[in-house]
Amino acid sequence: MLKKLFLLILLPLLSLNVFAHGNEWIGSAIIKDAKWSPVQISFWPLHLCGGETTIYGLNFSPGLFGFSRKVYGVSCGSIVMMAENNGLAANIWSFGDKNNGLAVGGFNAWAKNNGVSVGLANFVYDKKSGRNTLQIGIFNQANSGLQIGLLNYNPNAAIPWMPLINFTIPRSIESSLKELKERPSPFDYHIEKHANKYFPHWDTKERLHWLTEIFPQTDAGATYALMEAAKKYDLLLEWDDYALTLPIKKRRNLRNALGSWITQRYWHYQLETAPDGTITLTLFNTINSAKCSFSAKFKDLPKNIPITVERVNSDFEVGYRIEKTIKNGNTIRHISDFTTLFTVRRDAETDLWFETGSWKEIDKKTPAVTIYKELWKNFVCTEIKNSKRIYKEFRLKDRFRKIKLGRIEPEYIIQKSVK
Repeated sequence: MLKKLFLLILLPLLSLNVFAHGNEWIGSAIIKDAKWSPVQISFWPLHLCGGETTIYGLNFSPGLFGFSRKVYGVSCGSIVMMAENNGLAANIWSFGDKNNGLAVGGFNAWAKNNGVSVGLANFVYDKKSGRNTLQIGIFNQANSGLQIGLLNYNPNAAIPWMPLINFTIPRSIESSLKELKERPSPFDYHIEKHANKYFPHWDTKERLHWLTEIFPQTDAGATYALMEAAKKYDLLLEWDDYALTLPIKKRRNLRNALGSWITQRYWHYQLETAPDGTITLTLFNTINSAKCSFSAKFKDLPKNIPITVERVNSDFEVGYRIEKTIKNGNTIRHISDFTTLFTVRRDAETDLWFETGSWKEIDKKTPAVTIYKELWKNFVCTEIKNSKRIYKEFRLKDRFRKIKLGRIEPEYIIQKSVK
């Protein structure tokens, strides 16, 4: 019964997701481009103001449902959706991203409840970062905060299902770090446990600080758990930006580790092989549409064996795999041997992709056979000043287009500030 009720509460949130990204949906507005208004009146399918309008005053929805981006004042009606409530929301159904004030009504569902939510049923539906302060109702559901009601559910509480009252006591970052740095065994299990239990109580800056402080203490398994926690809470890119503010030694190791996970999650590739033996690997960034391409021409490529790409950490290895079965008496061995033609790597300091040739060529210290082709639409965040990201554009100098040892030195690169 509770699952059905919860699903019923969340159905309109599918529409809210569209609204939250700035698209007008369901109905039409008389005033479409107003940045703010003292009043919003919604009588579906007609609305006085568009979905981008911030309301300083009254948000009134006597019809089926209404919507606004941010409301500083009073919101009242039947079904009302909003990005932020910064005052009083007195509705039969209230849905939104953030409740920073008082929400009173039949049902309240918020991604984050930073204020007080009072109703028959209250929900915080963002399981990753949905913080809760106080819920009062017959049924309350959240991953943190204080709940007062007939039945309360908090998976992070000592007893998840509790009548009358339930709560979690937020742990400070320092106490969590102290416990984890004592290296309880298994370390990776405790990292995952702490992240799931305490991240809902911490803001993004606190989470990034926690991740950064734990990283130097991790081994292979614990690093995996730490990166999984960052991935689960969508912090990989923000953590990578945060690492730019660290001293060089701490930054390089951390960004090297993050590079592997960012590559796996956000970079796709396309491989093409021409009849003349030219192999072209093109990389695409799914976040910012960055693209870069690498080409190499080879003689005597094996016939009837496909050229493939294998991911190794943050590297893309282009080559071919030969499967062999060797019989020696009653013993049968299966051998899978991958021959690398060239490798494309991400430099942790510059975010540039560059080629290194095959590993055999690197060992022999001979020039790589591939040529780096820049097709950049990508600007790199190099630092953060006053909470603003500073971007630069990078180019390799022409005489360093062929990399001998798989390493880019600072003097190889032309940097240009981007406004």
